[in-house]
Amino acid sequence: MPKLRPLESSEKKKQLLVVKTSFLALVGLLTLFMHLYLSNRPLSPPPLKPEKQIAKSSPSVLGARTQDELVKNLKVELNTIQKKLTEILANVQNQGGSVINEASKEVQDTALDVAFDTAVIPVITQIQNLPQDQQDQIKQAICQ
Repeated sequence: MPKLRPLESSEKKKQLLVVKTSFLALVGLLTLFMHLYLSNRPLSPPPLKPEKQIAKSSPSVLGARTQDELVKNLKVELNTIQKKLTEILANVQNQGGSVINEASKEVQDTALDVAFDTAVIPVITQIQNLPQDQQDQIKQAICQ
């Protein structure tokens, strides 16, 4: 069953009409004032804030009194860092060279051991398998 609404009185309708009309009038007035305010305002943008500069009379956080001193101090520090980096690079290169030399010596020793194991030892075992008189002949031939 549909709900029934109570009938509104004519006085209440008049009050709602006054409230709605006053609200619309207020919105219209605000729109008008905003339009007048914006149309009379200059169109130039606001001035930009100037960049902060290092004060010449008071020291900064980095200890420089002027920007020139700050630049000089930074150049000195950069040169110091560059010298330290070149020293570190030289040390790394020297250590790298010594590591490469040690590795090449180990490779040479390993290569000699492998060559000896694969070439000489089988020959010696073959000689040992020969009869004694042939072994003596080979020993004399090698020793001469």
